Amino acid sequence: MKPPATVVHNKFAFNALPSKPQVFFGREDSLALVLSHICAATPMHTVILGSGGIGKTSLALCALHDPKTYIVYGENKVFLSCEPFADADALLAGIGSRYGIQDSVRSDEVISVLMGIISENARSLLVLDNFETPWEQAFRREEVESLLSDLAAIPGLTLLVTLRGSERPSNIRWARPFIPPLSGLSPHAAKATFMAISDSQCSDEDIDELLAVLDNIPLAVTLVGNLAQYSLCSELLAKWNEDKTTMVTRGLASADRLSSLDMSIRLSLSSERITRAPNAFTILQILSLLPDGLSVDNLLRVSREPTHVRLSISTLRQVALVYEHTDQRRGETASTVLRGLTPIREYMTEHHPITTADFICLHDYYLSIA
Repeated sequence: MKPPATVVHNKFAFNALPSKPQVFFGREDSLALVLSHICAATPMHTVILGSGGIGKTSLALCALHDPKTYIVYGENKVFLSCEPFADADALLAGIGSRYGIQDSVRSDEVISVLMGIISENARSLLVLDNFETPWEQAFRREEVESLLSDLAAIPGLTLLVTLRGSERPSNIRWARPFIPPLSGLSPHAAKATFMAISDSQCSDEDIDELLAVLDNIPLAVTLVGNLAQYSLCSELLAKWNEDKTTMVTRGLASADRLSSLDMSIRLSLSSERITRAPNAFTILQILSLLPDGLSVDNLLRVSREPTHVRLSISTLRQVALVYEHTDQRRGETASTVLRGLTPIREYMTEHHPITTADFICLHDYYLSIA
């Protein structure tokens, strides 16, 4: 007879949570929706989507530390960054470790052991941050989604997933209404974030202009806020005009996606979904030259390969590198266009400029409507 699996009930595993963000503005509606899902009477799994540096992890941590969450889960909350895990087996081992399951437990027993742990605690909240790392690669996606489905089926376990992009993993009954992919902060929230970090004495006009070129992306606002502790906004604007996204950094020797805007953008552009649809890169290059964006119909007109345009747009939406924008200032004549965030556009024009052939097509189109 096989001996029962050994489980270590290490309460530190539950309590070792990242701190709640101390600078957090402008996500009240999204936070309320997340809490309505994870604090429901029965488990409701939810996912936070958005581009890199848009504040997904901060939103998840604020929900994790909210008093309403504590009432439902007490100390039975686990946060796991998925960045170190390349596949389903590694992810399952990481989850087991955070719940105090010994390494000697076989991988095919971890789910059943986990069920036992959670049944003892009635409810448990598991946050899987940066889930795109194990989920991104197509040949591993099915097994990763199968693991996620197994986790979602555990009674009493609630999943809160953050994922770079705008596509939700399959085979999960995600809570409705869906949380819309996060966008840039409102100008007011971006300014509050900037001031909380920098306490800048610059003029409102300079601050607003600086934040506007960053499209109010939380990571960019945070990094520039740190720079503004010892630099004038006018100096930072001049540096932006010269160096663009390269200057948005903490200046650390070992830069990562949290300390360098370039690193964060590069990670999004290296998505396997982008490499599988090479024409998507071309569409992004075209949009990077157009601050006001372009409609789908017009993208079809300017592209050298119009048959691939709709698939390319779908791919760019999936990885949250473009978004739909309607200029409300035009009233009834307003139309919806596809647009890239300013830092992504600037990065593309600097590091991946449009080819001459594609530029000629774009140039000829604008000449034809002039």
